[in-house]
Amino acid sequence: MITVKSREAAWQEANRIFPTDYEKDDRASANAGYPIYMSTAEGENSWISDLGCRLELNIMNRKTKGIDTVNIHIEPEPEITESSVWYSSEIREMCIANNFYNHGNIKEYSDLLEFVEKHEPTPINIYKAAKDILDHTSGQEQTVTNIMFMIRNDIVRTFYEIA
Repeated sequence: MITVKSREAAWQEANRIFPTDYEKDDRASANAGYPIYMSTAEGENSWISDLGCRLELNIMNRKTKGIDTVNIHIEPEPEITESSVWYSSEIREMCIANNFYNHGNIKEYSDLLEFVEKHEPTPINIYKAAKDILDHTSGQEQTVTNIMFMIRNDIVRTFYEIA
């Protein structure tokens, strides 16, 4: 059994293995209910069945006078969508728990929380929030990257959807 990630790769593999040229046989395809590709070589009883999720190569074996079957399974990589969220209430809780934003006024603090509510937690937005927090924090030995790490690990929630 051979496994590939795409139909194109399956056909490339079939072309490498199949001993002759081939062409679609409309009559055999109609009877089978799926595409059948027959060898074009004289006296060669070999064919490829396109079963959608795999190609089945049926190759005539002259030594045994039988048919050898090779399956090429197509297992594409799943489509994965990632989405992330963050909440101003959790930024607020982080600031309180770590004595952050202790050197800013209510308007500045409200602007930070509003920024979080209106923007997705991309790396640049996490940086902007962390920089704002650091700029309004005194008496702490913190770096912007340290606060970014805290936000990414403790605040940002990431969700995955597999199609």
